[in-house]
Amino acid sequence: MRFSLTVAVPDADIDRHGHLNNVAYVRLVQEAAAAHWQAVSTPELRAEVAWFVRRHGTVMASARTVWVLVDAATGRPKRIDLRLKEMFGG
Repeated sequence: MRFSLTVAVPDADIDRHGHLNNVAYVRLVQEAAAAHWQAVSTPELRAEVAWFVRRHGTVMASARTVWVLVDAATGRPKRIDLRLKEMFGG
């Protein structure tokens, strides 16, 4: 499932070379991921599970982020069940 999000980049996030600051880039990736989760999940599901970043990696204008599903009550990792896989087109 494809997801896109249009964001406004503040001038403060642009470095002296006219490029987006690396920290700001990772923050935007995080914001896009959170918006995606909000778009495909229900309030009940968000109360049940949450996602945490395991690893970020960026190459030029693309990013690859590894997320870990956790139980929202315990904070412990949880297997991604079929219901969640289908939400993301998997």
